[in-house]
Amino acid sequence: MFIKEFEGFRGLLAMWVFFSHILAFCGYPWASFNHPFKLFVTGTYAVDCFIILSGFVIALLIDQKKEKYPIYIKRRFLRLYPLYIVCIFLACLLYIFHFVEHTYTLNEWITHVGLHLTMLHGVIPDSVIKNAPGAILNPAWSISLEWQFYLVIPLFFYFFKKYRSVTLILSLILSFILIVITPRLDNWHHPSFLPLKLHFFIIGITSYFIYKTFTKEILKSNLVSISDAILPIVLFMFLVFIGYSKEFGILVFLIFFISVMTNRIKQNFFNKTVSDFFNLRTVQNLGKISYSIYLIHEIVLIIIVRTIKMHIPNITSLFLLILTSFIAIPITILLSSLSYRYIEKRFIKKGKTV
Repeated sequence: MFIKEFEGFRGLLAMWVFFSHILAFCGYPWASFNHPFKLFVTGTYAVDCFIILSGFVIALLIDQKKEKYPIYIKRRFLRLYPLYIVCIFLACLLYIFHFVEHTYTLNEWITHVGLHLTMLHGVIPDSVIKNAPGAILNPAWSISLEWQFYLVIPLFFYFFKKYRSVTLILSLILSFILIVITPRLDNWHHPSFLPLKLHFFIIGITSYFIYKTFTKEILKSNLVSISDAILPIVLFMFLVFIGYSKEFGILVFLIFFISVMTNRIKQNFFNKTVSDFFNLRTVQNLGKISYSIYLIHEIVLIIIVRTIKMHIPNITSLFLLILTSFIAIPITILLSSLSYRYIEKRFIKKGKTV
């Protein structure tokens, strides 16, 4: 089951993160904006949507392909690691050539590099090693979060297949606990430790089962079991309505998800318009290269903003924003297209042969 709208949604989310970082690099940090504009320039919300989408897609993958764990994790590794390690290498070069200020000792630098090679750097709190999740490349914190999720999610499905209702109820309880306690876990510079964002992944997982039930199962029979329909809906709605007031990203996903799901059941003007937009070729192409955009854009921004400031030292924030946007956006999209073609695509193909 390939859902084209999800591909387009990823592309828009990647650009949302990109634009928010352009603003921050040019002297317009998110905190300086007032509501409601602040909601739309804060890249964190886009990352939250990415996390929920990941929960959905991995749930779909595990549920339908039923791969053995070694094969599953090798394919996930090949999807994440090749481009990730290239970008970590490029980010290290930025430090070596002084595009980024040196804030670490040699021993700290070696430690950070070693942690990033494992993709488990996001597990380390600031109280142990300062800013381990984003020390080398800021967006890499969420790649660690993603990898942690990949490692443990098959365990959820193992129990789900055997004890479906019990697993969903326990997920509901766990999500409630996490929503209560995670605001108190402030030892991470980024929310890169899996328990801090697990409820977002669970929203994605439960939304998959809701989508599966109402777009396929209900067509086969008017009767659906409690575990197939009611419990996922209860879990989904609980997480959404508890979380959306604090997390705008959940609300964005909710609107998108309901539009796509209901469009599969019965079309109306709004749902069809949303679906048609995310199926546009340009939006779909952005979706294909969204992972590259997400990892590459900050490297491009560091180089371009530093270069502009060196040559135009008294540049205003507004002019810097305009100039950076005109240069950084096409370069990032070009580099992302190339990296998708020559790195991502090759290793995706290799993963299929595992």
